[in-house]
Amino acid sequence: MNNFYKLPKAFQWIVAILLLTIGFLPALVIIEKGNSQPLLYLLFLIYVPIGQFASTPFLPLRAFTNTIRQCYLGTWQMTTKLIYIVGKF
Repeated sequence: MNNFYKLPKAFQWIVAILLLTIGFLPALVIIEKGNSQPLLYLLFLIYVPIGQFASTPFLPLRAFTNTIRQCYLGTWQMTTKLIYIVGKF
């Protein structure tokens, strides 16, 4: 695990919220300026990796990755049961 998650929780939350806020500001600017200049929407190709980087510390603190993992496992279990049931016919 990254050393960032060994720091105190309060500091982790402060850094995560700051990065999340700073990471969403370029998206808002692109959307607002894109109304008058549609070519600016191409900047989303550059923004997406930056936005993902900015939201990375926030998601583990909210246990978002655990939620995705559980949803994936539930879907996988239902799919295997369905394949098993359909295979019997």
